[in-house]
Amino acid sequence: MPIVLAGLLLSFLVMLLFGGTEFDRGLFMLLHVEERPDFATLAAIVEQATRPLVLAAMGGAGVGFLAVRREWRGALLLIAITAGALLLAAYLGNITAQLRPLPGERLADTQTSSFPNQAAAGAAAVWLGLAFLLTKHRPWRTIWAALAVFLALGVGTLELVAGLAWPSDVIGGWALGLFWPLLLLWLAGADLGDGTPRPVRHSPPKGERHGQHPHRDRPPDGRQGPD
Repeated sequence: MPIVLAGLLLSFLVMLLFGGTEFDRGLFMLLHVEERPDFATLAAIVEQATRPLVLAAMGGAGVGFLAVRREWRGALLLIAITAGALLLAAYLGNITAQLRPLPGERLADTQTSSFPNQAAAGAAAVWLGLAFLLTKHRPWRTIWAALAVFLALGVGTLELVAGLAWPSDVIGGWALGLFWPLLLLWLAGADLGDGTPRPVRHSPPKGERHGQHPHRDRPPDGRQGPD
């Protein structure tokens, strides 16, 4: 997991430093479909569904569900994932202060196309957090986590096709949206299915009392001592 987190962080920094270049502009012109304005309409609908208030409401519903099940640790973790991702995306967007693409280049007006793309970042973080914390068993958790990532990728791709954001903004949003929940889950010791060893609570073998060593005071040949 540390390698995955480092890769996501590196991707975010690369997109931040080199976004808006000629390559980024060329990829933008290649991906968006200008003759299909219906993509812009669909993207606007999806963007409404991924606004911070909507994602915060989804996270709040998940927190309430965990609270009903008395899973307080998971509820606190989901609060940190949801609030942290949305605040980080908004704060970084205000710092970069880049409204990209320019208003004349977009197919529809949007206020969330700055770096990082807040729709992609928020959707990835909140949906992935919900997938991991609302499911207990690994098969279902894996399925829901994969679905969350797939939907988040779809949100960003739709904005690219509709011409609402630069590729670097969307990729940066994906990187941030995946980095933040995975970091918190990893620090909390959650089983992410990445093969990272987890602390295991050991119990003494059956019939063995705590502090008793089965081979102590036993002769080397395995026979019991004299009565």
